Formats: sequence, structure tokens, C-alpha cells
Amino acid sequence: MNDERDTLMNSLYLIIGLASTLANGLLLLLVWRKHRVKKKYIFLTGFAVGALIEGFGYFTAAVRRFYFDTFFDGHLVDLSKCLATGIHMLMFLAGDTISTSSLLLISLERLLAVKWTKLYQRLSVRVMNCILLVPFVWGFSDVLTFLLISIQLHGVEVNPHCFVTECFTRTFYIIHNSMSIVLGYSVVIIYAIIFLWLRIHKTQSSTIRAIQLRRETKITKRIFLLIVMTIFFHIFPQTLSLAFMNSANWLKFDKVCWGTKGFNLSLNAAMLIVVHPGLKAELCRVMNDVRRCSIVKFCSCQKRNSSDQHSSNNFINDPNKSLSNKCIPRSS
Repeated sequence: MNDERDTLMNSLYLIIGLASTLANGLLLLLVWRKHRVKKKYIFLTGFAVGALIEGFGYFTAAVRRFYFDTFFDGHLVDLSKCLATGIHMLMFLAGDTISTSSLLLISLERLLAVKWTKLYQRLSVRVMNCILLVPFVWGFSDVLTFLLISIQLHGVEVNPHCFVTECFTRTFYIIHNSMSIVLGYSVVIIYAIIFLWLRIHKTQSSTIRAIQLRRETKITKRIFLLIVMTIFFHIFPQTLSLAFMNSANWLKFDKVCWGTKGFNLSLNAAMLIVVHPGLKAELCRVMNDVRRCSIVKFCSCQKRNSSDQHSSNNFINDPNKSLSNKCIPRSS
């Protein structure tokens, strides 16, 4: 029964990892094509990269566990082996920190764009790119802290699957998850301030200012869907997991939280592409380019086949003429 449950969990992780990697890879492609001209997409890059790293962590964790279930008998291993081969743990750490802190930057950007529009307009792309380095430095420092703490532990044996709940010390696990929770609820507070400010000043602004506010409000509401889903599927379950950490069934509940969190990674990417007109339009352009390339390739193949058929007919009718018109490859 436990083997069937483990296989089901590994299969779920594999599906989550593949879906998240593909969805966030596509989101990254679309954002990269857009952010070169519009700075409002810059912090979305950090969020997409964090989700992509974390999603690939699910994929590598599933592959690793399938491998150990197939070739090993399930004996406990030293923690140092997990540190050497369990790259999924580092991906979970870095991805979670990068995506959550990038979400905080997105909310701060929205606050700046709505409340201090002129200052936001003067903010250069280079400055925003420098600010985007903060989540990545934070994620790297989180991973480095985990490694420095773990290499000092000796004689600790864990499951060969290298579960995060076993490999992380209790203190580090609580601190990391508490940090994510604080960042998540900070985003909620910032957005509450934004909507309250918009409600108060919407009718008290000049015509030009009102037009600016309407434009920024539309963008802010689109990002709000991302925040709602992150809070519902990630931050809130993580809060409950920490609250019931001393419960007898905590490990089972924690696995459910990991499942909802992984599901949210691909759902966020898909939702952002669907509700954001700029990203949706870019996706349509990509699909049109792919379709056009396929049509051109198909037409060139058809033309080549037709040419080959014509040459063979000429050879049957007049072999000498056909040989004299032999095709010479074009130089590239």
C-alpha cells in the first residue's frame, strides 16, 4: 500500500514538474519577447524564473525517487549523500524564495505606478533590472545558509528520497516557510492599500490623472488574480502546515500542501498568459510564426517532391536531356 502511495506521489510530482516547466518556460519566452520594450514585464521575469526553477525541482525529485525505488532497497542514507545528489532541495529553496520575493516586487511596483505615477515613469529599465537581482541574491543566500547548516550535521540518516522535511533542520524549515508567509501576506496588505487608495482618489483626480489611474487599475487587477491564487494555493496551506506542525498527521497534510503549491506553479503561468492581453497577443504571434514555418516547410517539401517527380518523368522520356539538367546543390 505504501509502495502504491509513493508511486502515485512520484507520478504526481512528475506531472507537476513537467506542467510547471513547460508553462513557466512559455511564460518566460513571452515575457522576454515583451520586456525589451515595456518595463512592466521585468519583475514578472523574476516570478517566472522562480516558478520554473521550483517546477523543475518537482521533476528532478520525481525522477530521482523513481530511480531509487527501482535500483535500491530503501535503506536510510547519510544526509551528506542527499546534499551531494538532492539538487531538487536546492531548487525548492531557491525557486520559492525568488518567486515569492518577486511577487512582493510586483506589488510594490503596482503601488508606485498607481500612487506615484510620475516617479514610476522616470524609473529606468536599468534600475528595475538591478532591483530584480535582489530576489536572486536572496535565493542564493537561502541555499548557501541551508548548505552551511547541513554540512555541520554528522551521523544524520534520512530517507533515500531526500524529503525536504527530513533534510532541513526544524528551525531552518520554520524560518524559511515563515519568511515566505510574511512575504505573501505583505503582498496582500500592499494590494489592500492600493485598492483603498484607488477607491478614494478615483473621483478626485483630473481628467488626465483619471485616465492614467484607469490604465494602471486594469494592470493591477490582472496581477491581483495572480496574488489571489498564490495566497489560496501556496501561502494559506503553508500557514496551516506550520500551525499544525506538532500534529500526528502533519506529514500527510504537508504532502497535500506540496501538491497544491506545485499545482499553483503551472496554474499561475497559464492564468497570466490568458488574462494579460499583451502576453496573449505575443502567444498568438508565436503560434502564427510556428504555423507559418510549418506551412513554408510543407510547401517546400511539396515543391521538392514535385520537382523530383518532374525530373523522373524527363528521364523516362529523354534520359540524355535529364542528365544534362542534373540538379546542382546550392551553396549556403
